[in-house]
Amino acid sequence: MMESRRIRKASAMWWTIAALVALFVPVATHAQAPLFYANDGTLVRKISFKYVDQRTLEADELKQKIVTTSPTTVDRIKRYIPFVSPTRHRFDPVVLQKDVVRLRRHYREHGFLFAEVDYPASQLDTTHNTIHVIFSIVEGPPLILQDFGFYDSDGNYTLDALPTRLQRDWVRFRDQLSLQVGQRYTDAERIRIQDQVLNWMKERGFAFARVTASARVDSVFSTADVQYVIEPGPVT
Repeated sequence: MMESRRIRKASAMWWTIAALVALFVPVATHAQAPLFYANDGTLVRKISFKYVDQRTLEADELKQKIVTTSPTTVDRIKRYIPFVSPTRHRFDPVVLQKDVVRLRRHYREHGFLFAEVDYPASQLDTTHNTIHVIFSIVEGPPLILQDFGFYDSDGNYTLDALPTRLQRDWVRFRDQLSLQVGQRYTDAERIRIQDQVLNWMKERGFAFARVTASARVDSVFSTADVQYVIEPGPVT
């Protein structure tokens, strides 16, 4: 009787061990593999962005700046359509490295001088030879607009260089510009303001007007001073 009980206990123990092995072995099979195991046949399964500190630029915007692509909704639908092959999004580690540079440059243009972009959290599935590319982003402190001004080529304020009849109109236009001290500085905003000023000049008869903009950046304090130089030229 005692022997039979020991046999039943031993059998129950082995069944428990077998169940645990069956539970954990598939997980180990699909565990993340080192990225250097990727090969020419590896396909991109998904692209994600992991923000470590804050999120200013959205994932949809960042995806437009990289070359690496992942399956779209249309690609997934094509899998169920006979005689239609979905697009194969191949993984290229060299292209991925260039994408990191592209993203860093994009962040710099949007006022984040020290943004860190990398992909150590990416997940490679060697069983299906697919990879989930995960960009880890640390935006860092933004570049703040500290000062800006509008001058002529001699260093005089634009207001003093304009005809009297346009001075009040200029002040109203200048005060309505979205450029404000204390906001995040971006190259795109600087160029946009430059174009607005040029259009304002041309609409008031200065067909040959020129507007140039330059930014002095202090990387230590993360500040920028922007100077717009306006050369009206002759009135047409």
